Amino acid sequence: MSKPRSFNLGMLCPMVRKKKDPDINGEEFLRCWIKKSLFIAMILFLFANFVFAYTAILNYPNPFAPPSVSTRIYYILGSDADIKIYIFNVANRLVKKISCLSGSEGGKSGANQVVWDGRSNFGDIVQNGVYFCNVVNDGTLIGRCKIVVLK
Repeated sequence: MSKPRSFNLGMLCPMVRKKKDPDINGEEFLRCWIKKSLFIAMILFLFANFVFAYTAILNYPNPFAPPSVSTRIYYILGSDADIKIYIFNVANRLVKKISCLSGSEGGKSGANQVVWDGRSNFGDIVQNGVYFCNVVNDGTLIGRCKIVVLK
């Protein structure tokens, strides 16, 4: 019959294993665990920023009260581009589509702002609630934000 192996913390964190003492204390194990966890979190954060590199999309005022007040949607472009802004309700139904041509207001390089007056594609004032704004360039999502309508 084989002898059962004793469990030691050095098996989990070999970075802090001592040559003379195979067992390590809890403080050394915790220090090692934190270093590994921070490294993994940093790699995941960098990967997420690289893969999902959205531009910050802001709108002001938020919340806003149409028709007396409009909201402005702010975003930054690296170069002139044809931009489409889609505004959806919580049921994921398209409420408003705003198109901006390359080089014009909303489609030029640098900081841009587009005004939404709180009306749907049919000209009706939207109801109170949360709306989602997607800014799209050539089929690629640049960024998104939430817009709240309170009358």
